[in-house]
Amino acid sequence: MSPAVALVPMGQVPGMTLKVIAGNIAGCLDLVVDILPGVPLHQTAFHPSRDQYNAAVIIEYLESMENIAHGKILGILGVDLFLPIFTHVFGDARMGGRAGAMSLFRLSRRPNENPLKISASEMLRPENLAMERGAKVALHEIGHLFSLIHCSDPECVMHFSGGIDHLDRLPLYFCKSCLRKLHAAFSASA
Repeated sequence: MSPAVALVPMGQVPGMTLKVIAGNIAGCLDLVVDILPGVPLHQTAFHPSRDQYNAAVIIEYLESMENIAHGKILGILGVDLFLPIFTHVFGDARMGGRAGAMSLFRLSRRPNENPLKISASEMLRPENLAMERGAKVALHEIGHLFSLIHCSDPECVMHFSGGIDHLDRLPLYFCKSCLRKLHAAFSASA
């Protein structure tokens, strides 16, 4: 039986970040996670006037990859993603579908943060914080792939996150209700 989740790096994606994301998915959801070899960025998804990639086009591309036998696929990108109704998105996934995509692009940034005012002790923080944020976005998108909707509980990784500050307040786990729904979805797909 093939592992439940495949992570597909698209373009330049740090290997350590992929391992952290895979470890969090495996640990939180008790799923087998494979990190597949990287693929080039899908250039038809690039929107020149926005200087961003359309997440929906990336997801369609991932769904068309017949050589991936995994039940769920999450594309990990280092470029900025958008959906036509949003200026940017951290990630997107087909509800109950096979594929989703997430971006690391904005995860190491703070809104309006002046890099010259970061203390020496905080210099190590951005990379670790970006990996934690990446794990949260990945868990959230995997939740959508297993048919979870946004949760009203602010103490659940499935709670909607409109920006970095919201994302930072989210925990790195699912609430009991979402976890129950996930386990039911796992049983149904087995």
